[in-house]
Amino acid sequence: SCPEVAGKGALYTDPYDIDSISNAMLKIARSKTLRNSLIKEGLHNSSKYTWENTARDILSLINSNNNGYKK
Repeated sequence: SCPEVAGKGALYTDPYDIDSISNAMLKIARSKTLRNSLIKEGLHNSSKYTWENTARDILSLINSNNNGYKK
């Protein structure tokens, strides 16, 4: 689910490889351009996850499970 949620706002690593994780952390620490890009993309991505959007998605799911029945 990480790529779907984080999109381009994350630097992906192998979670079982310490070198992969530490190299990614060093890249972020050493590159202001990369850091700013990840922040920008992360903020853009997070705008999709609002309470309003969540409520709309849940209501749509509930309505689709009612087989057309609405109160």
